[in-house]
Amino acid sequence: MKKILLAATFTVFLANQVFGGTGAAAFLDVGVGARALGMGGAFVSVADDPSTVYWNPAGLGRLNRFSFTAMSQSLASSKWETLEDITPSYQFFALTIPVNTFGLPFIGNETNTFGIGMISCGLDSIPYTYLGSSGQIVRETFKDTENAYFISYGVPIFDESAEGLYAGTTLKFITQKFSKIDGASATGYDMDFGFMYNSMNFNIAMMVERGACMSWANGRSDTAPTTAKLGVSNKFWFKQSYSILAVGDLVQRQNSPLTLNAGAEFGYERESGNRRLKFEGIFARLGVEGYALENRYGYASKINEDINLTAGLGLRLVTFGYSIDLDYAFGSYRLGDKNRISLSLYF
Repeated sequence: MKKILLAATFTVFLANQVFGGTGAAAFLDVGVGARALGMGGAFVSVADDPSTVYWNPAGLGRLNRFSFTAMSQSLASSKWETLEDITPSYQFFALTIPVNTFGLPFIGNETNTFGIGMISCGLDSIPYTYLGSSGQIVRETFKDTENAYFISYGVPIFDESAEGLYAGTTLKFITQKFSKIDGASATGYDMDFGFMYNSMNFNIAMMVERGACMSWANGRSDTAPTTAKLGVSNKFWFKQSYSILAVGDLVQRQNSPLTLNAGAEFGYERESGNRRLKFEGIFARLGVEGYALENRYGYASKINEDINLTAGLGLRLVTFGYSIDLDYAFGSYRLGDKNRISLSLYF
Protein backbone atom coordinates (compact mmCIF):
# COMPACT_ATOMS: atom_id res chain seq x y z
CA MET A 1 0.00 0.00 0.00
CA LYS A 2 2.87 2.37 0.82
CA LYS A 3 4.55 1.83 -2.52
CA ILE A 4 1.32 2.35 -4.47
CA LEU A 5 0.44 5.52 -2.57
CA LEU A 6 3.91 7.01 -2.93
CA ALA A 7 4.12 6.23 -6.63
CA ALA A 8 0.66 7.64 -7.36
CA THR A 9 1.24 10.85 -5.41
CA PHE A 10 4.67 11.36 -6.89
CA THR A 11 3.37 10.93 -10.43
CA VAL A 12 0.29 13.15 -10.07
CA PHE A 13 2.10 16.21 -8.80
CA LEU A 14 5.55 16.10 -10.32
CA ALA A 15 4.99 14.87 -13.87
CA ASN A 16 4.75 17.43 -16.64
CA GLN A 17 3.60 15.16 -19.41
CA VAL A 18 1.71 11.91 -19.74
CA PHE A 19 4.95 9.96 -19.94
CA GLY A 20 7.34 12.59 -18.60
CA GLY A 21 8.83 12.96 -15.15
CA THR A 22 9.50 9.27 -14.59
CA GLY A 23 12.54 7.66 -13.00
CA ALA A 24 14.80 8.92 -10.23
CA ALA A 25 14.53 12.58 -9.16
CA ALA A 26 11.63 13.24 -11.55
CA PHE A 27 11.17 16.72 -10.08
CA LEU A 28 14.25 17.79 -12.06
CA ASP A 29 12.18 17.54 -15.26
CA VAL A 30 9.72 20.27 -14.21
CA GLY A 31 11.93 23.11 -15.48
CA VAL A 32 12.96 26.48 -14.04
CA GLY A 33 12.76 30.16 -14.94
CA ALA A 34 9.53 31.86 -15.98
CA ARG A 35 11.09 33.19 -19.18
CA ALA A 36 12.17 29.74 -20.37
CA LEU A 37 8.96 28.05 -19.29
CA GLY A 38 6.85 30.69 -21.04
CA MET A 39 8.48 29.53 -24.28
CA GLY A 40 7.68 25.87 -23.74
CA GLY A 41 10.97 25.05 -22.03
CA ALA A 42 12.89 25.59 -25.29
CA PHE A 43 15.93 27.29 -23.81
CA VAL A 44 19.00 25.12 -24.44
CA SER A 45 20.31 27.44 -27.18
CA VAL A 46 19.26 30.67 -25.42
CA ALA A 47 20.55 30.10 -21.85
CA ASP A 48 21.52 33.73 -21.21
CA ASP A 49 20.28 34.27 -17.66
CA PRO A 50 21.12 32.62 -14.29
CA SER A 51 18.83 29.66 -15.05
CA THR A 52 21.53 28.52 -17.49
CA VAL A 53 22.88 26.35 -14.64
CA TYR A 54 19.80 24.21 -15.28
CA TRP A 55 19.25 24.56 -19.04
CA ASN A 56 22.79 24.55 -20.43
CA PRO A 57 25.93 25.40 -18.41
CA ALA A 58 27.72 26.40 -21.63
CA GLY A 59 25.74 29.63 -21.46
CA LEU A 60 27.79 30.65 -18.43
CA GLY A 61 30.69 31.32 -20.81
CA ARG A 62 28.72 34.28 -22.16
CA LEU A 63 27.30 35.48 -18.83
CA ASN A 64 30.44 37.02 -17.35
CA ARG A 65 28.72 39.12 -14.68
CA PHE A 66 27.16 38.67 -11.27
CA SER A 67 23.52 37.71 -11.54
CA PHE A 68 20.86 36.16 -9.34
CA THR A 69 17.46 34.66 -10.01
CA ALA A 70 14.62 33.27 -7.91
CA MET A 71 11.51 31.47 -9.13
CA SER A 72 8.40 30.23 -7.37
CA GLN A 73 5.73 27.97 -8.84
CA SER A 74 2.17 27.19 -7.84
CA LEU A 75 0.72 23.76 -8.57
CA ALA A 76 -2.98 23.06 -8.99
CA SER A 77 -3.56 20.37 -6.36
CA SER A 78 -7.20 21.44 -6.01
CA LYS A 79 -7.98 19.72 -9.32
CA TRP A 80 -7.70 16.35 -7.61
CA GLU A 81 -10.66 16.15 -5.25
CA THR A 82 -9.26 13.35 -3.06
CA LEU A 83 -5.93 15.18 -2.60
CA GLU A 84 -7.07 18.77 -2.05
CA ASP A 85 -5.30 19.06 1.32
CA ILE A 86 -1.86 18.33 -0.12
CA THR A 87 0.37 21.43 -0.13
CA PRO A 88 2.90 21.42 -2.98
CA SER A 89 5.85 23.81 -3.27
CA TYR A 90 8.55 24.36 -5.89
CA GLN A 91 11.29 27.02 -5.83
CA PHE A 92 14.50 27.66 -7.75
CA PHE A 93 17.45 29.90 -6.91
CA ALA A 94 20.68 30.52 -8.84
CA LEU A 95 23.73 32.77 -8.69
CA THR A 96 26.44 33.35 -11.30
CA ILE A 97 29.95 34.48 -10.32
CA PRO A 98 32.64 35.55 -12.82
CA VAL A 99 36.05 33.96 -12.26
CA ASN A 100 37.85 37.31 -12.38
CA THR A 101 36.07 38.19 -9.12
CA PHE A 102 38.57 36.00 -7.27
CA GLY A 103 41.69 37.06 -9.15
CA LEU A 104 42.71 33.48 -9.96
CA PRO A 105 44.34 33.70 -13.41
CA PHE A 106 45.48 30.07 -13.39
CA ILE A 107 41.84 28.96 -13.78
CA GLY A 108 41.79 30.29 -17.33
CA ASN A 109 40.07 32.98 -19.36
CA GLU A 110 38.73 35.82 -17.23
CA THR A 111 35.29 35.40 -18.82
CA ASN A 112 34.90 31.93 -17.28
CA THR A 113 31.93 31.88 -14.94
CA PHE A 114 30.81 29.76 -12.01
CA GLY A 115 27.18 29.09 -11.24
CA ILE A 116 25.44 27.68 -8.21
CA GLY A 117 21.77 26.83 -7.90
CA MET A 118 19.14 25.00 -5.93
CA ILE A 119 15.74 23.46 -6.60
CA SER A 120 13.57 22.91 -3.54
CA CYS A 121 10.49 20.78 -4.08
CA GLY A 122 8.03 19.46 -1.51
CA LEU A 123 4.63 17.95 -0.88
CA ASP A 124 3.10 18.31 2.55
CA SER A 125 0.04 16.68 4.14
CA ILE A 126 0.16 13.60 1.87
CA PRO A 127 -2.35 10.92 3.04
CA TYR A 128 -0.62 7.93 4.60
CA THR A 129 -2.74 4.87 5.34
CA TYR A 130 -1.46 1.61 6.86
CA LEU A 131 -2.40 -1.25 9.17
CA GLY A 132 -1.38 -0.72 12.76
CA SER A 133 0.02 -3.40 15.07
CA SER A 134 -3.53 -4.13 16.31
CA GLY A 135 -4.79 -4.71 12.77
CA GLN A 136 -6.72 -1.45 12.60
CA ILE A 137 -6.43 1.03 9.73
CA VAL A 138 -4.36 4.09 10.70
CA ARG A 139 -4.59 7.31 8.71
CA GLU A 140 -1.83 9.91 8.98
CA THR A 141 0.00 12.34 6.72
CA PHE A 142 3.63 12.61 5.73
CA LYS A 143 5.88 15.02 3.85
CA ASP A 144 7.97 14.50 0.73
CA THR A 145 11.06 16.79 0.57
CA GLU A 146 13.28 16.84 -2.53
CA ASN A 147 16.26 19.12 -3.15
CA ALA A 148 18.86 19.45 -5.88
CA TYR A 149 22.05 21.51 -5.59
CA PHE A 150 23.87 22.68 -8.74
CA ILE A 151 27.54 23.59 -9.22
CA SER A 152 28.25 24.77 -12.78
CA TYR A 153 31.20 26.08 -14.76
CA GLY A 154 31.16 27.61 -18.24
CA VAL A 155 34.06 28.62 -20.49
CA PRO A 156 34.46 30.21 -23.94
CA ILE A 157 36.47 27.98 -26.28
CA PHE A 158 36.72 31.00 -28.54
CA ASP A 159 34.85 34.29 -28.26
CA GLU A 160 35.07 36.92 -30.96
CA SER A 161 32.93 39.94 -31.64
CA ALA A 162 30.56 38.19 -34.07
CA GLU A 163 30.68 34.57 -32.97
CA GLY A 164 31.77 32.23 -30.22
CA LEU A 165 31.87 28.63 -29.06
CA TYR A 166 31.22 27.78 -25.41
CA ALA A 167 31.27 24.70 -23.20
CA GLY A 168 30.10 23.97 -19.68
CA THR A 169 29.30 21.30 -17.14
CA THR A 170 27.04 20.98 -14.11
CA LEU A 171 27.29 18.62 -11.16
CA LYS A 172 24.11 18.02 -9.14
CA PHE A 173 23.76 16.65 -5.63
CA ILE A 174 20.24 15.39 -4.94
CA THR A 175 18.39 14.48 -1.74
CA GLN A 176 14.93 13.09 -1.11
CA LYS A 177 13.12 12.11 2.07
CA PHE A 178 9.66 10.82 2.97
CA SER A 179 8.96 11.60 6.62
CA LYS A 180 7.58 8.90 8.93
CA ILE A 181 8.58 6.08 6.54
CA ASP A 182 11.53 3.86 7.43
CA GLY A 183 14.22 3.66 4.78
CA ALA A 184 12.50 6.28 2.60
CA SER A 185 15.42 8.69 2.24
CA ALA A 186 17.91 8.88 -0.58
CA THR A 187 20.92 10.76 -1.90
CA GLY A 188 22.22 10.87 -5.43
CA TYR A 189 23.95 12.79 -8.17
CA ASP A 190 23.62 13.81 -11.79
CA MET A 191 25.82 15.53 -14.38
CA ASP A 192 25.16 17.71 -17.43
CA PHE A 193 27.48 18.61 -20.31
CA GLY A 194 26.69 21.37 -22.77
CA PHE A 195 28.00 23.21 -25.83
CA MET A 196 26.79 26.36 -27.54
CA TYR A 197 27.73 28.11 -30.77
CA ASN A 198 26.72 31.73 -31.30
CA SER A 199 26.91 33.71 -34.55
CA MET A 200 25.32 37.14 -34.49
CA ASN A 201 21.64 36.47 -33.59
CA PHE A 202 21.77 32.73 -34.32
CA ASN A 203 22.52 30.08 -31.67
CA ILE A 204 22.80 26.31 -31.84
CA ALA A 205 23.46 24.22 -28.76
CA MET A 206 23.50 20.69 -27.41
CA MET A 207 23.25 19.36 -23.87
CA VAL A 208 23.42 15.84 -22.44
CA GLU A 209 21.94 14.96 -19.04
CA ARG A 210 23.44 11.78 -17.65
CA GLY A 211 20.35 10.96 -15.58
CA ALA A 212 20.06 11.02 -11.80
CA CYS A 213 21.36 8.05 -9.80
CA MET A 214 19.72 7.70 -6.37
CA SER A 215 20.64 5.37 -3.50
CA TRP A 216 17.98 4.73 -0.85
CA ALA A 217 18.55 4.01 2.83
CA ASN A 218 16.74 0.67 2.44
CA GLY A 219 19.34 -0.49 -0.10
CA ARG A 220 17.33 0.18 -3.25
CA SER A 221 18.71 2.28 -6.10
CA ASP A 222 16.98 4.20 -8.93
CA THR A 223 18.36 5.65 -12.14
CA ALA A 224 16.81 8.21 -14.47
CA PRO A 225 17.22 7.88 -18.25
CA THR A 226 19.92 9.73 -20.15
CA THR A 227 18.56 12.71 -22.10
CA ALA A 228 20.05 14.58 -25.06
CA LYS A 229 18.79 17.99 -26.20
CA LEU A 230 19.54 19.87 -29.42
CA GLY A 231 18.46 23.50 -29.50
CA VAL A 232 18.32 26.19 -32.19
CA SER A 233 17.30 29.84 -31.84
CA ASN A 234 17.38 33.00 -33.90
CA LYS A 235 16.45 36.58 -33.07
CA PHE A 236 14.88 38.70 -35.80
CA TRP A 237 14.78 42.49 -35.58
CA PHE A 238 12.14 44.77 -37.11
CA LYS A 239 12.34 48.56 -37.17
CA GLN A 240 15.13 48.51 -34.57
CA SER A 241 12.88 48.27 -31.49
CA TYR A 242 10.76 45.21 -32.33
CA SER A 243 12.08 41.67 -32.19
CA ILE A 244 11.01 38.03 -32.41
CA LEU A 245 13.08 35.29 -30.80
CA ALA A 246 12.19 31.91 -32.32
CA VAL A 247 13.36 28.83 -30.38
CA GLY A 248 13.13 25.07 -30.70
CA ASP A 249 14.56 22.10 -28.78
CA LEU A 250 14.61 18.46 -29.85
CA VAL A 251 14.54 16.24 -26.76
CA GLN A 252 15.54 12.58 -26.90
CA ARG A 253 15.11 10.63 -23.68
CA GLN A 254 16.03 6.96 -23.45
CA ASN A 255 13.11 4.64 -24.22
CA SER A 256 10.85 7.58 -25.11
CA PRO A 257 9.75 9.17 -28.39
CA LEU A 258 11.62 12.14 -29.79
CA THR A 259 9.80 15.27 -28.63
CA LEU A 260 9.82 18.95 -29.50
CA ASN A 261 9.71 22.03 -27.28
CA ALA A 262 9.16 25.21 -29.26
CA GLY A 263 8.31 28.81 -28.55
CA ALA A 264 8.66 32.46 -29.43
CA GLU A 265 9.34 35.71 -27.59
CA PHE A 266 7.92 38.94 -29.01
CA GLY A 267 9.77 41.98 -27.73
CA TYR A 268 9.66 45.73 -27.73
CA GLU A 269 13.11 46.91 -26.67
CA ARG A 270 13.73 50.61 -26.34
CA GLU A 271 15.37 52.60 -23.55
CA SER A 272 13.41 55.34 -21.87
CA GLY A 273 13.49 56.94 -18.44
CA ASN A 274 16.30 58.22 -16.23
CA ARG A 275 19.11 56.89 -14.06
CA ARG A 276 16.78 56.08 -11.19
CA LEU A 277 14.44 53.97 -13.27
CA LYS A 278 14.85 53.11 -16.91
CA PHE A 279 12.58 50.96 -19.07
CA GLU A 280 14.43 48.65 -21.46
CA GLY A 281 11.89 46.18 -22.81
CA ILE A 282 8.59 44.37 -22.56
CA PHE A 283 8.03 40.83 -23.85
CA ALA A 284 5.23 38.39 -24.64
CA ARG A 285 5.88 34.65 -24.98
CA LEU A 286 4.16 31.54 -26.30
CA GLY A 287 5.25 27.91 -26.33
CA VAL A 288 4.46 24.24 -26.87
CA GLU A 289 6.10 21.65 -24.65
CA GLY A 290 6.58 17.93 -25.20
CA TYR A 291 5.09 17.39 -28.67
CA ALA A 292 5.94 13.84 -29.80
CA LEU A 293 7.49 13.74 -33.28
CA GLU A 294 7.56 9.96 -33.67
CA ASN A 295 5.64 6.88 -32.62
CA ARG A 296 8.59 4.59 -31.96
CA TYR A 297 7.14 3.20 -28.73
CA GLY A 298 3.51 3.31 -29.73
CA TYR A 299 2.19 6.08 -27.45
CA ALA A 300 2.91 9.32 -29.33
CA SER A 301 -0.82 9.91 -29.90
CA LYS A 302 -1.50 9.67 -26.15
CA ILE A 303 1.23 12.20 -25.42
CA ASN A 304 -0.15 14.63 -27.99
CA GLU A 305 -3.77 14.32 -26.87
CA ASP A 306 -3.09 16.79 -24.07
CA ILE A 307 -0.21 18.85 -25.37
CA ASN A 308 1.32 21.30 -22.91
CA LEU A 309 0.73 24.94 -23.89
CA THR A 310 2.52 27.86 -22.25
CA ALA A 311 2.49 31.65 -22.32
CA GLY A 312 4.23 34.43 -20.46
CA LEU A 313 5.09 38.09 -20.01
CA GLY A 314 8.33 39.83 -19.15
CA LEU A 315 9.53 43.29 -18.16
CA ARG A 316 13.15 44.53 -18.17
CA LEU A 317 14.13 47.54 -16.08
CA VAL A 318 17.35 49.28 -15.01
CA THR A 319 17.76 51.17 -11.75
CA PHE A 320 21.02 52.88 -10.76
CA GLY A 321 22.91 50.70 -13.23
CA TYR A 322 21.42 47.38 -12.06
CA SER A 323 19.26 45.37 -14.45
CA ILE A 324 16.04 43.75 -13.26
CA ASP A 325 13.96 41.17 -15.14
CA LEU A 326 10.44 40.37 -13.97
CA ASP A 327 8.87 37.36 -15.69
CA TYR A 328 5.61 35.44 -15.45
CA ALA A 329 4.67 32.16 -17.14
CA PHE A 330 1.45 30.20 -17.32
CA GLY A 331 1.28 26.55 -18.32
CA SER A 332 -1.78 24.51 -19.22
CA TYR A 333 -0.95 20.90 -18.43
CA ARG A 334 -2.91 17.68 -18.37
CA LEU A 335 -2.32 17.36 -14.63
CA GLY A 336 -3.28 20.94 -13.80
CA ASP A 337 -2.38 24.56 -14.60
CA LYS A 338 0.86 26.04 -13.30
CA ASN A 339 1.86 29.63 -12.61
CA ARG A 340 5.50 30.69 -12.35
CA ILE A 341 7.06 34.00 -11.32
CA SER A 342 10.76 34.85 -11.64
CA LEU A 343 12.90 37.78 -10.53
CA SER A 344 16.41 38.17 -11.97
CA LEU A 345 19.03 40.74 -10.98
CA TYR A 346 22.22 41.63 -12.87
CA PHE A 347 25.05 43.52 -11.14
